[in-house]
Amino acid sequence: MKRLFGQLLFLSLLLITVSSCDNDNGNYPDNYVGFNKTFMDYRYDKSMSSETIQTKIIAVDKKDEDRKLKITLSKTPIGNDMFVLETSEVVIPAGKKEAKVNVKIYPAKVQKGVYIHLTSTPQWKNAETSQMSIQLTPK
Repeated sequence: MKRLFGQLLFLSLLLITVSSCDNDNGNYPDNYVGFNKTFMDYRYDKSMSSETIQTKIIAVDKKDEDRKLKITLSKTPIGNDMFVLETSEVVIPAGKKEAKVNVKIYPAKVQKGVYIHLTSTPQWKNAETSQMSIQLTPK
């Protein structure tokens, strides 16, 4: 009886865990436009001259007009030549729900323990900014 109870408890917890992983806009507030993640761990190859990290800006709802967002990159006091933002403005086209943001890194210049901090600022009234941190780790 104890064994049956333990198995039922395990299956119940497993079912709850699996059903809570549904990520169909359930984790975002209404009218959210911003990064799809708040944190990313990126592993880079030190032997490469450059690499591109790609992340997404998402919108919960589709709109009939283009949505422009300003993307900023926080530079570190350690060195400003380790990474660069490929564009400072991103557009989510009308009828779409996402756009890409690219950050180019220079692995030979990256120092241990460096994070990239990105901020997305929508260019319309009453919109909230979103932030994302990317931890750079050598392979």
